[in-house]
Amino acid sequence: MSKKVKKTVMVDDEKVEVSDEVYACLRETNRKIRYFVKDLEIDKIIVEETTVTYVPAREASYDSLEAEVGEFAATGRSIEEILIDAEMKEKLYAALDTLNEDERRLIEELFFSLDNKKKSERKAAKTLGIPRMTLHDRTEVVLNKLKNILEN
Repeated sequence: MSKKVKKTVMVDDEKVEVSDEVYACLRETNRKIRYFVKDLEIDKIIVEETTVTYVPAREASYDSLEAEVGEFAATGRSIEEILIDAEMKEKLYAALDTLNEDERRLIEELFFSLDNKKKSERKAAKTLGIPRMTLHDRTEVVLNKLKNILEN
């Protein structure tokens, strides 16, 4: 016959007898605590060829990081600005979709070149095979059409 082993845990430097269920629960909890302490409280430095990455402990607060590394650089644009830009781009692309093929080609030729530089009316007119003043007049009409679409 096997003898049942009593489970005990240390509480304030004193051994306390506990049930199997309590012991199992405490053991699992202790394992989780060790994992979190190891994983969350230790800063990591990752070295990959020519790159060194510092990963702060996950529990580090903004204040503690700021005290450790100094002031953080400004992140640039706010979330609101990024969302407004995205919404405006979406509206612009929807407006561009309403243009006919000739109007779209004219706008693409003038404003959406591959090198991200605005093309002169003279060069665009030559590419499209129309007089520069005709291109200028059509551009005004198309831009006013887009403006009306975007404002409504």
